[in-house]
Amino acid sequence: MFWGDRDALKDEIANLKIAREGPNIVQLYEVYEERAFCYLVMELMEGGELLESIIEKKTFTEKEARNSTRCVLSALAYMHDKRVAHRDIKPENLLLSVHKDLNSIKLADFSFAKYVKKRNSCRTLCGTPGYLAPEMLERFPAYDVKCDVWSVGCLLFLLLGGYLPFDDDDDEVIFDQTRDGQFEFRPEFWAGVSNGAKQLVSSMLTVNPKKRITAARALESDWIVKGDEALEERQLNVKKLKNLIDGKRKLRAAIGTVRINDKLTSIAPCA
Repeated sequence: MFWGDRDALKDEIANLKIAREGPNIVQLYEVYEERAFCYLVMELMEGGELLESIIEKKTFTEKEARNSTRCVLSALAYMHDKRVAHRDIKPENLLLSVHKDLNSIKLADFSFAKYVKKRNSCRTLCGTPGYLAPEMLERFPAYDVKCDVWSVGCLLFLLLGGYLPFDDDDDEVIFDQTRDGQFEFRPEFWAGVSNGAKQLVSSMLTVNPKKRITAARALESDWIVKGDEALEERQLNVKKLKNLIDGKRKLRAAIGTVRINDKLTSIAPCA
């Protein structure tokens, strides 16, 4: 580990320890430290990534999208109650402990997670374009755990519609769309999706974090709670989802996850 890496890793381990008692969170079992290396013994997630499993299944219903979202919200509700923000919610960080079992989803990769001691005390711009909350893109950002709820809104939008709400080949365009909260339920992809699902997406993708729904409240929303059997009949667009993911992965393989620090964060402790 290079200088600075050890502190970041200590933060990651500390946040994993805080969160590991919660539901739908990948477990950290042991930590072994040497002078140059640190080994984390993690829970084995044999089911792989969520989207890979969906594409392999070839069919995906609105009910399965709801169950997947419930898993993520359950993890976040626990974490946010403990004042831990994940800050990098995206499909690649959602893993299945059981192959093809979408009820076994767990949240992984706490490398950007942060214990938020004081409200709106986060300052670092980190995460992945297309999932970043608008308050994280301010010139001098000050944000809180609700940034994760926005990211789940982007994820749910992707699962239901087959495309991201904020998307472009140019990251700056994505950032402008995000700041303005510009997204569209295109009729050709959303005509068969229930109104309850659209309402939950909209309440998550609310630009003002004060008006944005919390993870705990989202878990209590009608769409998440009610056992609407009609959801089982609503097939979502897996083919479009596969095409989008294949294209994005080729692009992101060269770019990687973004972590940007402005002059303010370079002279102040990372928050």
